This record gives sequence, C-alpha cells and structure tokens, in this order.
Amino acid sequence: MNVARLDTLSAAVLSLRRLYELNAQNRQQIEHILYEDWQPLLAPEDLLSGIIIWQQSELSERLQLWQQLFCSSSVACLPCELLVQYLPLLLQLYQQLPSQQSLTALITRCLDNREVKLELPALLQRLFSWQLVGEPTWQALHARIVLLPAADTDYVTAKVAPVDSQQPQEICRVLPTLLMACPDHALSCKVFLALLSLIVEQLDAAQSAPQAADLLSCESELAQFLQNRYQLKLELLLALQQLVCHAPLKSQLALEQSKPFIAQIAKLLRLCQHPEAEQTLLLLLLLLSELLERNEQLQHADCTQRLRLPLQQLAASSKNVLLKQALQPLLQLLVGDIQADVSIDIGFQRAPIRSKDATFLAQRHRIIALALATLKHKESYTFLNCVRLFAALVHVMEAEVLEMLSDEYLAETAELDYRLVVGEAILKAAQELGPLCYRYKSVLLNCFLHGARSSLDEFRSSAYANLAQLCRLLSYQVHSFFQELLQLIDNELSTGRYLPAKRGALLVLAELLAGMVSLLDHQELLLPIYRLLRAIESAESCDSQMRQHAANGLKTLNEKCRELLSKDPMEQMQQEIRVFGIKEPQAGKRGHILELN
Repeated sequence: MNVARLDTLSAAVLSLRRLYELNAQNRQQIEHILYEDWQPLLAPEDLLSGIIIWQQSELSERLQLWQQLFCSSSVACLPCELLVQYLPLLLQLYQQLPSQQSLTALITRCLDNREVKLELPALLQRLFSWQLVGEPTWQALHARIVLLPAADTDYVTAKVAPVDSQQPQEICRVLPTLLMACPDHALSCKVFLALLSLIVEQLDAAQSAPQAADLLSCESELAQFLQNRYQLKLELLLALQQLVCHAPLKSQLALEQSKPFIAQIAKLLRLCQHPEAEQTLLLLLLLLSELLERNEQLQHADCTQRLRLPLQQLAASSKNVLLKQALQPLLQLLVGDIQADVSIDIGFQRAPIRSKDATFLAQRHRIIALALATLKHKESYTFLNCVRLFAALVHVMEAEVLEMLSDEYLAETAELDYRLVVGEAILKAAQELGPLCYRYKSVLLNCFLHGARSSLDEFRSSAYANLAQLCRLLSYQVHSFFQELLQLIDNELSTGRYLPAKRGALLVLAELLAGMVSLLDHQELLLPIYRLLRAIESAESCDSQMRQHAANGLKTLNEKCRELLSKDPMEQMQQEIRVFGIKEPQAGKRGHILELN
C-alpha cells in the first residue's frame, strides 16, 4: 500500500470518527455498515451445503481494512468499543488463522482499552460463558459456517457445512494462545488477573449460596446441570493453567502486579474449605512459590508475609496430599533460611558483611529485604541496628543499597515514620562512603529534593535537614543543583508555615553560602540573600534558631566578601597559558654506551 493511499485512508478514517461523534443517527448508520461487512459470515443468505462464502483473500482484505479503521491511531480511528460485539467472531477467526496479524491487533486493541476492575472481568465472563444474547448482541460465526483449508493449499475458505455438523467452541484455549503470542505482556497480566478474580467470585458465590441438587429425570437435564454449575469454572481454570506457563507473565506479576495477585490468593484462602477451590488454589500456590524463588524482596513484603498464618493453618487442616506438598516449599520461602531476630540478629550480621564472608555475601539481597522489613519496627534499638546494617552493606554493594533506599524513601504510599527512618539510613550509608558518595550525588540529591517538595510537614523538615548534611558531605559540590536549591528555600521561607521546615531551609542556605567557591559566579543573588538573612537576624520576634542560622550565614558571607576584596584585582584577572614543547631547552643528552670510548 503506497503512501498516497495510506494518507487518503487515514483522512477517511478520521472523517468517519468525526461523523461518529457528531450524532446518534450517524452512529447507528456506521454500526450498520460495519455489520454488513461481516454479514456473509454472520447471516448468509444461501445455506446450501458446500457453497464457498469467502476465499481467504477476501477475508484478509476485510481484516486489513478493519485494522486501519480501529488500530491506525489512538485518536484518528473509530472507537474500539465497537469491536466488543465482534469479539467472539474475531476469536473464532483467529482459531483458524493464527498467523493473521490484523486479528491479533484488533483483539488486543479491544481488550486493552477495557476498564480493568469492572468492564474487563464482565466482558471475559460473558465471553467464557458464550452468552451472545444480551445488550449489545454479540456477533459470532453462523452455526453452519466453517473455515476449512482448500484442497492442496494452505489457504482457508469459508464454507457452508452440513446441517448436522457442530463446531466446538474453544475460547478458553484460543484467548490464552493469542495472549502468549502477543508482545504486550502487560495485557496478558491484566487478563490473567481478571480471570483470577472471576474464578474467585464464582467460588465465593457457590459457597455463599449452594444450589440444591434436584432429582434429574434425563441425561439432557444432567448435562444442563453440569453446564450451569461447572462449565464456566472449568473454562476459567483451563485458561489460567495455560497462562501460568507463560514466562513473561511471571516476570510481569513479580515486578508490577504482585500485590493484586497476592490479594486474590488471600481471598481464595478464605474459600479453601470449598472442595472446588482446591484445584485453583494448588495452581496459584505453585505459581506463587515460583515467583518468590525469583524475587527475594517479594518474600519479605508485607502482603506476602500476611499469607504465612493462613497457609500454615491450611497445611495443618488440609487432607489433600498435593496441596500439602505445594505448601511445604512455599512456607519455607516465607519463613526464610535466615531467621533474623528483631533485636539481636540484625546487629550480628554486620561483622560477617564487613569481613566479606562468602556465605553472607551470597545472600546479601535477602539481607537487604530483611533489613527493609525490619526498619518498620517501632523500637528504636531495632531500626538503629538496621541503619547500621545498611551502613555495612553499602561497602559491599553501593549502587544497589542507595537506589533501593531511595525508592523506599520516595514511595508515597509508605508510612511517614518508615520513610523518615529510611532517610536516616540513606544519610548514614552516604556518610560511610565518605568522599566516594560523590559518584551517587544525583541519586542522593534528587531523593531529598523530592522530599523537600512534599506536602507533609515533618517529612519536608527532615528532607531539609538531610540536605544540609549532604551538602557538607559532598564538600559543597552541588553547583548543578544550586538554582533549584535556592528556589526551594525561597518557596519554603516565603510560603511555608511549619517552623522546623523553615529552620531546615535556612540551615541549607547557610551551608550553601559556606560552599560558594567564587562569589562572582552568583553576584546577582548575593544582595537578595543578604537582605533576607539580615531581616531574619534582626527580627526579634523571629525564632531563635532561625536567627542563629541567619547569623551564621551572614558571618560566612562577610568572611568571603573580605577575602574577595583583600585580593589584588590584577592577580584575580591574570591567567597563564603555557604551551609545552615549543622553544624549550633541550635536556643534556648522554652519549651512547658504545660511543663513550
């Protein structure tokens, strides 16, 4: 397809989008046109057995057109909500034409734009239940339309099958196969969690409202009973079993979606008395065990540790041998091989780390996860030991410790006390590195600069205090952050209402003045800074500590100005440029040893 045709098609699609948004009449007409595109497959006029409805070329052209209509752009195309009613049809076509990229693009586009908590689970429930009748009516292949390969070729044709032919629906296998072949692993994870929430809801509904088993008079009633009670759960379980084997899904769950996944397991553990829940629980516990083996930090996360007691109770009460076998390694991972006592063992681990003991170094990531979890304890002795442990670990793995602590410090969902302690641990680790922490100047300064913008007064005050100490630690080499620091300090002193935060901001300003190498580089800022410090120092109604910080800043400014004025201006302006290798006196050469005689 050449560029001119693509531009024309894009303009036509954009016009359709504008017409669709214009009024309800246009929307109905566009929906009718879309239906007519697939009418030969949905409601053929002639149902004579063996008639070829479409060749594969016609089918491919129609799919490419729809891809342009719905997937060419995020704004200049038709809304993907129109694809929802054609999702059964598209999945049936994908079952026979898995190599068609247009089908994959249309189906993933439809699923990815559904709301995660309500819309996507409802769509999947209707799809796996194969409820075509509803609002809106879903479109699927006519019962007698089949896609069959043509004779001696790899092409597929759409034909009318005999009256007595029946095509089994395998959506529970088609959709997972498509997701596993799709490069969008975030979508696979969303669909997996939606399917998991569905099966948990089904089990919960079955336990809260058990159905009475009436007498069944014939085989058709028995089949209907099994269909209503077990078919959806079976379809969901098969889809979950297929997706569990997908390696990128496991990585996605461990890195980004571990909390929703573990929350669903916790709900399922409350239903463990239901016999139908055991198979699903076994599958998920095996997956959880594999995720914990790969991610040591996840082993010590709060959401994971809350599973320990329910899992231990299940291991003691369950009679399922397979379930007990799955629980044993999982509980070992949750308890951990390193049983660090809250008050003693954390402190005991510092000596082997400093001596670079091979056994401890091999488990240093687990030690970090343990220390992060223990930092949340309220006892001062406990978290002080953890801070000292991080100070020891920073000698072994500098970047990992500082980056992990920075992430914890910036996590706004964490408790305030925990973030304050993490800030103290960052500062202690930087002090342990000494001048070497200059390599991580950007990480450290950005961390506390972000904290200085926080709306939490205590957190902002702590960030300013940490910034002042960090400026001293970095030997005041904060030139690239100078303007940003001054802007933060000005905002705090002019608009801030929390006194300790204003004290911290003024302390940072005094430290910045002490670190100025050349006053001439910042001469336009010196007069406003001097006036501010002078006003604070002379105001008797001002806080005594703020006046002290202002006096220290004025003293530093006075000394630097005197030092600048005491120098000879000509000496300051003189610069020497030396070029080596031109007209230099040659060093006396000794004769070669063979020429000495």
